[in-house]
Amino acid sequence: MIQICIHGHFYQPSRVNPWTDQWEKQPSAAPFNDWNSRISTECYAPNSAARLLDESGKTRATRNNYRFMSFDFGPTLLHWMQHNQPALLRTIAQSDKDSIGLQGRGTAIAQAYHHPILPLSDAQDKRLEIKWGLDAFQAVFKRQAEGLWMPETAMDTATLEEMARQGVSFTIVDSHQIQRFKSNPESDWIDATDESDVLGHAYLVQLPSGAEITLVPYSRDLSHGVAFGGWLHNGGDFADRLIEAGKKTGFVILATDGESYGHHHRLGEMALAYAMEQLEHNEEVEFTTVSRWLAENPPVRIGQIREPSSWSCAHGVERWRSDCGCAIHPASGFNQGWRGPLREALEGLRDQARTILDPVGSALFKDFRKTREDYGYFLSGHADFEAWIEPQLRESQVRTESAQLWLEAQRNLLAMFTSCAWFFDDSTGLEPQQNIRHAACAIGLIRELTGEDLSVDFQEAVDQIPSNANHDTLPRTVQDFSTRAQHSDSRNTPALTMPRKAGVLHPITAFTCPGPIGSLDGGRQFVDWMSDTGLEIWQILPLCPSDSFGSPYSSWSALSGDPALVGLKWLRGMNLLETAPEHSLERVDYRRARTEKLDAVLEAAERLLQDASHWLHADLQDFLHEESWANRAALFRTISKKQEDRPWWEWPDDLRDRDPDALTKFTEENQRAIAIWQTALFLFERQWQALRNYANSRGIRILGDIPIYVAKNSVDVWANRVFFQLDETGSPSAVAGCPPDAYSEEGQLWGNPLFNWEALAKDNYQWWIQRVQRSLVHCDVVRIDHFLGFSRYWRIPATSETARGGSWIKGPGRGVFDAIHAHLGHLPFVAEDLGDIDQGTHDLRDSLGLPGMRVIQFGLDGDPNNLHHPSQYPSNSIAYSSTHDSPTAAGWWSALSEPEKARVGIGVSPEMASTQLVHDVLHSQAGWAILPLADILQLGQDARINTPGTTSGNWTWRHDTPDLGSLKSQQLRAELYASNRVQIPR
Repeated sequence: MIQICIHGHFYQPSRVNPWTDQWEKQPSAAPFNDWNSRISTECYAPNSAARLLDESGKTRATRNNYRFMSFDFGPTLLHWMQHNQPALLRTIAQSDKDSIGLQGRGTAIAQAYHHPILPLSDAQDKRLEIKWGLDAFQAVFKRQAEGLWMPETAMDTATLEEMARQGVSFTIVDSHQIQRFKSNPESDWIDATDESDVLGHAYLVQLPSGAEITLVPYSRDLSHGVAFGGWLHNGGDFADRLIEAGKKTGFVILATDGESYGHHHRLGEMALAYAMEQLEHNEEVEFTTVSRWLAENPPVRIGQIREPSSWSCAHGVERWRSDCGCAIHPASGFNQGWRGPLREALEGLRDQARTILDPVGSALFKDFRKTREDYGYFLSGHADFEAWIEPQLRESQVRTESAQLWLEAQRNLLAMFTSCAWFFDDSTGLEPQQNIRHAACAIGLIRELTGEDLSVDFQEAVDQIPSNANHDTLPRTVQDFSTRAQHSDSRNTPALTMPRKAGVLHPITAFTCPGPIGSLDGGRQFVDWMSDTGLEIWQILPLCPSDSFGSPYSSWSALSGDPALVGLKWLRGMNLLETAPEHSLERVDYRRARTEKLDAVLEAAERLLQDASHWLHADLQDFLHEESWANRAALFRTISKKQEDRPWWEWPDDLRDRDPDALTKFTEENQRAIAIWQTALFLFERQWQALRNYANSRGIRILGDIPIYVAKNSVDVWANRVFFQLDETGSPSAVAGCPPDAYSEEGQLWGNPLFNWEALAKDNYQWWIQRVQRSLVHCDVVRIDHFLGFSRYWRIPATSETARGGSWIKGPGRGVFDAIHAHLGHLPFVAEDLGDIDQGTHDLRDSLGLPGMRVIQFGLDGDPNNLHHPSQYPSNSIAYSSTHDSPTAAGWWSALSEPEKARVGIGVSPEMASTQLVHDVLHSQAGWAILPLADILQLGQDARINTPGTTSGNWTWRHDTPDLGSLKSQQLRAELYASNRVQIPR
C-alpha cells in the first residue's frame, strides 16, 4: 500500500497598520483592497470547495481539500481571517474536525506566530513565537497541536529543544536537512548523500537535554515539481507522478507553499482536488496525514540534523542576515548588503526595549513573563481584555491601558522579525518597511507608556541600511509610524471597500427545485451561472424561518436558519433520507413547506441523531453542546408545539416567564424532541456552510439581511424580554412601523415590539453583537434593514390601528455600532437608508463609513438632484434596478401612465425599459450594482417578491437558474464588461 501526504504551508505576513490593526489598501493587489484579500479569493477560499468538472466543463462535484491534505496556517493570516473572513476560518477549523471524524486524525499542524527564522531568534523570542503559535492553534482548532511548522523549515538544535519542551512531537523538514542517520539505535551512522537515502522514513532526533522530537522529511524533488515544474497543469499527471514516487519509498510526502494551489498557479486547487480524487480511487493508494502516518509508523531511524538549515537558502539561514547570494531576481544586479544592517538595527532596538520594559512589566504584573507568554492565546481567543488581564495585575489600581500598551509593545517587537523582510531583493520593499513599521510602533508605545524615547538611536541605525534603489522611504517610515496620533481613527474610514462589482438579488426560496419551496440544493448551479456571467455579489433575503405568510422579516427565531430550506437531495446524498418529493411547484407553498417538507428534514435529523457511526455525528454532538442559540430556539419551538402553536404570552405562566424549574422539567420530559429540532438547525448550518464556501471559492460574496426588528412571538423576545418595551405580561406598550413613504401611502404598521435601548446599552449591546456574529456566520456583508431606526424610530401606540398615529423618537445612534466595532474590529454593513430619511440618518451612516442604497425607480421623477437619480450615486453606495419590496423594473414601467412613459423615455416596451434601467444602474458611479433576477430576465409584476403593507401573494415567486448559454446571460455579461464591473474571473 502506497501512503501519500500532501502538505500545504499557508502563510502571509501581517500587512496590518500596527496602530489601528486595520489592513490598508495595497495598490499592487488591485482590483482587491490588499494582498490577503486577493490571495484568499484565488487560493484559500477555493481550496475549501475545489471544483471537479465533467466532460462538458460543468461542475459535477466539489472537494474540500483541507479535509484531506496536511496543512498549517500562519497565525497572522488566521488573525486576518478572524477580522475579515470569519466564515472561511470556521470552515478551515471545521475541516480539521471533519478529518478527525473521517480519518481519525486532524489535518492541521501549528506554526510559529510571526513567521520568524527561529534559529536567529534569541531564547526569549524563540519561546514566545512557539508558545503563541501553539496557543493560536488551540484557540482556532480547539485541540492541542501535535506538530509545528518551522518558518522556512529553518532549524537548529536550540529550536528543536524549545519545540520539544513545549510539547511538539513532530515537525516537517526538507530532505536535505537530515545530515546522517542510524537505521536503528545500535547501527552505525550513515551519511545522507541524496534525498533517496532518507525518504519514506521518520527520524527520531535525540536532543542534548534528553528530550526527543520526530522529523518527517518531504521530497524536495516532488515539491519543486509542484511549485516550479508545472505539475498542477494536469491533475491526472500530478497523481501519476505521486504514485510513481510512492512505488519507490512506500510513503510519499511533499510540501510547498499552500498558495501554490490557486494563487501561484491559477486553478491549482482544482488540479489538487482531481489528483486526490484519482488517488482515492486507486486501491493501492491511501491518503494520510503526518500525524496519522506516525501513529501507524513510529520512527525507527535515529536522525542527526544539518544545522542551521532551511528549505529556501542553500547557505543555512544566511538569507536572513547576510549577502549570501540567494535572491528572487539574481539577474537584477542587486546585492543584499542591507540584510545584516536591518537585522542589527532591529536586534539593537529589541535589546534596548527590554531594559525598559522588563522593570515596568514587573511593576504591572504578578508574573510579567507568564502574562507575556499567555498574550498569544488572548490575541487568538478574542476574550474581553479587562476580564482577562485583571487577575494578572499586581495591584487593582493599575490601569489596564498601561498593561495593554506594554503587551502591544511586546507584540510589535516580535512582529518586526517576520522573515519576509529579508527574503526579497531590496530594503525598500513592502516587507522590510512593514517590519520597520512594527518597530516604530513599538517605539511609540514605549514612549507613551514610559516617556523613554528610543527613536533617535533606531533612526540612526535605519539610516545606515543601504538600498539598491536609492529610495529614502525607510527613514520616513520610522518617523511616520512612531506616534499614535498620526493615525486616523479607523472608524472614520469606509467600513466596506467597494471596488466596482455587480450582483444579483435572488432569495433561496425562489429556486425551482423539487419540493414546495426553493432549497439550498439549487444554490451551486446558481453560483456557477453567476460566476460564469461575471456577477460577484449574491444578495439574499433573511435565512431565518418565515412566518405563516412567508415573510422572513417576521421570524420566530432571528438567529436560526430555516430547516425548510435544507435540500432533500443533499440529505439523500448524506444517507439521511431515503425518499423525498420529486415534483416542483410553480409558486412557493408555505403550508406544505411547513408540513411535508419540514417533516422530511426532521426525519433526517432524527436519523442522524440516532446514528453514532455517521461521520457528522461527532460534529453534531459538539453543536448540541456549544450552540446555545440553537438550544433556546429548539426549546422555544418544542414548547410552542406542545402548546398547540399558541404565542408565548399565552403559555402557562411558569413557561411564559421562563421559570428555571419549569424549563428544566420541560427539557427533561421533551429532551428528544428538542434534540431533533437542534439537529434540524444543525443540518441547515452544514449545508449552508458548504454552499457559502462554494460561492466564496468562485469569488462571490454573500450579501445578507438583518431585519432591525424581531417578531413578538419569537424566541428572541421570549428569552430577552428586558431588551424590549413590554409590560409584565409580555404585551408591548408600543410597536414598530414607518410613516407614509414611497412604498406605502398609509405607512406601515409592522407590529414588532420596540427595543429598550437603555437596557441594551447597559449590557453593552451584547444581544446585538451576538446577532451580528450569527449573521456573519451566514454572510460576508449584511444589509441592515430600516437603518433609519438607529437614528430615530417611528413609535406607534399599541392601541393604534394604523401607522399614522405614530411619532418620531430618537434612536441609539452610533453607540450600538461602536460596541460592534470594538468586538469585531470592522463594520461589514450596508445601510438600508430608503424611505423618509432625515439628516441625522445620513450623518450616522456617513460617520460610520457605511454605503447606502439607491433605487433608480425612485429617481426618475424629472428632478436631476433626486438622490436616486443615477447621476447622483456616490461610489460608496449600492445601486438597484428594483428591490424585493418594489415592482420589478418591467412591472414599474408598465404601471406608468402613457405621459409618464413618454417623460421617462426609456423605451416603448417593458422589456426595453427593463434593459435600460439595468444598463443605467450598471454604468452608474455606485460601487456595487445589484440586479434582481427578475430584472435580468425582464419579467413583469408576476415576479414581484413582496408588496409592503399586504400579506397575501408575497414571497412565492420561483424561477429556474438562467441558462448560461441564453441570450440574456450573454447580453448581461457584455454589459458587465462594458461597465467595468468584472474583476478577476475564476
